[in-house]
Amino acid sequence: MGLALHPTPRKTTVQTQPIIRMLGAAEETATSEDLIRDFEAALGLYGFGAYLLLRHGGEGTAALAGKCFAAPEALNASLPDPVLQQLRTARGGFRIRDALSAAKRTRKPRGEPAGTSAMRWCEGYVFPIHTGRGFAGSLALGGNTVLTTLDLALFDAAARLLFRSFSDAAGDGLPAAFTLTRRESEVLDCLAAGLTSNEIGKVMKISTHTVDWYVNGLQDKFEARNRHHLVALAFRLGMIG
Repeated sequence: MGLALHPTPRKTTVQTQPIIRMLGAAEETATSEDLIRDFEAALGLYGFGAYLLLRHGGEGTAALAGKCFAAPEALNASLPDPVLQQLRTARGGFRIRDALSAAKRTRKPRGEPAGTSAMRWCEGYVFPIHTGRGFAGSLALGGNTVLTTLDLALFDAAARLLFRSFSDAAGDGLPAAFTLTRRESEVLDCLAAGLTSNEIGKVMKISTHTVDWYVNGLQDKFEARNRHHLVALAFRLGMIG
């Protein structure tokens, strides 16, 4: 009779537990400090040496939270220009190295002195954070860890949760989500499926004029430039799958 073999638990499961716990705490009255504690615990398991949560706005960039585990020096509250450029249009997290490599292929690098943010943030990931007002913040993770698709999704959700928590605590009033009527949600789902106004009208049994009225109202609510921008914002806010 052979011995039953018990597979070793995947390290990924251990790594993700603090993040999953953090995301679950969003339904409760967790403070920013509680969320950061779970988040930093996850970073330690993943092997990241630093993180930086930033707010991006018309008045410049401001650090909301951050920590460098590998060295006592303070983090520079800025990211390389190629990373910032890609952040504004990215639909999800990406490797910092990839953004810097793409920039080198398109233009001759000028070079930066040692110790600048570009040198410090040459390895890791950045996650864009969008609100109804558009690109609003980012979460940078410093380290050589390679993330899986599941990890990327978890950190993307964690970035939005942390940003919302710190923005609410600071009284920024940034909209984390909107209250939609049942009809608005149905129209939004149809738009995400790529349906035209005429097709949406047939599905919902309403006139094309009424569909356009709903769409215009949604664009105003999300401050979206067009239908594609509306769907992108709703997706980033987790309002459509």
